[in-house]
Amino acid sequence: MASGQETKPKDEEKAAKWENRQEQARGLIGMSISPDLRFHIAKLDTPDEVMKQINKVFGIKNELRAHQLENELLTLDPNNFSCTEDFLSKFKTLRYLLQGVKVKKQDSNLIYSILTKLGPAYSVFVSTFHSTREAFISQGQDYKSPSFDSFCDSLIREQEKLLHLGLLNLGNSSKKVLAAQQQPNSKNPKKSYPKKNGPKPNKGPTYC
Repeated sequence: MASGQETKPKDEEKAAKWENRQEQARGLIGMSISPDLRFHIAKLDTPDEVMKQINKVFGIKNELRAHQLENELLTLDPNNFSCTEDFLSKFKTLRYLLQGVKVKKQDSNLIYSILTKLGPAYSVFVSTFHSTREAFISQGQDYKSPSFDSFCDSLIREQEKLLHLGLLNLGNSSKKVLAAQQQPNSKNPKKSYPKKNGPKPNKGPTYC
């Protein structure tokens, strides 16, 4: 997204989503920069332009900033996003910000990082990915990991398939659903009352 390699789709619906992700990426990059330094990118509209300006102005590697960005990238959880596109948009933004401080992450490492965080609905997708790799290795063939962009496309298609099958609901992450299922119902705790069918206590004679 921030590299300018993704072109605007011709389909109107996809084009609207593309423009929305462009704005999100532009906003995320802007928020990652100190307010005192945002004047450098104030007049730039696209994330590609912003990244080029950042690389030009902040070319010196910042160890602390690189550590913060890398930590944020590694701890980014897809289950905290309403859809896969939003998660990948933030993930790609952090990736390119890392490139801006001269830290390049290998595509394969990024892919495996995402695979380990996908929820139960993606279990078949994750299993197929690993089994394909193992099949190549077991046959003595060289396994070539897919590019990060092609992996992202596959993940988005998998989300669309799961939505079509009714196995995934956008806006409800698997972790939140699981937490709701495990949380005890403490709103209306039941009170214990004595049994009504047992023998009544003898109160003795009643006098007028």
